[in-house]
Amino acid sequence: MNAVKIYYTMLHLECACMWRKQLQCLQGLMFFCLSVVFLPFAVGSDLNILQAVGPGYMWIMAIFASLLTADSIFSIDNQSGFLEKTVSAPDCLTAYYFAKLTAYFIFSSVPVILLTPVLSLLYQLSIFTIIILSITLTLGTFILNLFTLLGSILTLPVNQRNNLVQLLILPMITPVLIIGTMASYFTEPNQLTFSYIYLLLAIFLVAMFLLPIASIYLLRCGNT
Repeated sequence: MNAVKIYYTMLHLECACMWRKQLQCLQGLMFFCLSVVFLPFAVGSDLNILQAVGPGYMWIMAIFASLLTADSIFSIDNQSGFLEKTVSAPDCLTAYYFAKLTAYFIFSSVPVILLTPVLSLLYQLSIFTIIILSITLTLGTFILNLFTLLGSILTLPVNQRNNLVQLLILPMITPVLIIGTMASYFTEPNQLTFSYIYLLLAIFLVAMFLLPIASIYLLRCGNT
């Protein structure tokens, strides 16, 4: 069985597992919806204020929503012994990691990204702002997922983690939060907007190259 077949088999298993935990996955989506819907009650109904505050607020809340299920990514596999068996098969480990990454992105981030344009209508954001929000959130949440998997691997030996993963990776993704938030404030195309997007894309490419290598190495070393 080649690597692609192993990946799709692992992805199917991960998606099935995430689907069984759909109530847990919905926590992030509900948190995002409620935080965005209730913001006007906190700052008032002034449209100028909402359009000024809304994009950055939605960006940060979307990132935080993707963090809520970070503690349970590898814990079940580790407790059941499936992780140890996967590590002992070198051909499966890389496919297992990327299947886990893909499934986590699909269930924790994609619903938030898809709902963002709908909730943006509450603030009457411009089409350009909504497009920028969607692009930067896609890049930002994927970077976050890469760091989340790394943080989850680093905290595997800890029995009572209690949001330890979130506390560990939050300082790491602070630059991503700042760049993504700044990019979302622009209501029309300009050079500075695209500069932020290019910078976010550069971080995405570097993270996509380095973090899987580090994560797979830590998985192999921690379970051998």
